Amino acid sequence: MSTSLGTHEYPGGSPANVAYGLSKLGAGTALWTALGDDRLGDILRSHLTGAGVEVLDWAKPLASTSTAKVQLAEDGSAEYDFSVDLTIQERPLPVLPALLHVGSAAAFTDPGCRAVEDAACSAQARASLPLTRTSGRN
Repeated sequence: MSTSLGTHEYPGGSPANVAYGLSKLGAGTALWTALGDDRLGDILRSHLTGAGVEVLDWAKPLASTSTAKVQLAEDGSAEYDFSVDLTIQERPLPVLPALLHVGSAAAFTDPGCRAVEDAACSAQARASLPLTRTSGRN
């Protein structure tokens, strides 16, 4: 995030923030994600595991970890610049959770959204579990 006071990096993203918060509240939590084998991926993985989140790798590491850069103006308005790898391989969930939350641009944007939707619907059918979504298609 950039402001008139400088630039700061914060680990997160909608699904990571949900997993982090639930874990801090004492819920057994895992995040099924794709991170880069880079400095930002290491920071995010450490942030999550430090809170007790089990990080499950979707596939091989990405070329680089996805980012969202935010520029805050003096009036508080924000401009966003996303760098996201939207290519997601089809795979079944490695574990069946009691609750599944789906979020992130990659989960609702082509070309990866179909793989995410298929995995979520398959898990929901196999475990009869509740499914929540941050945004996107219904």
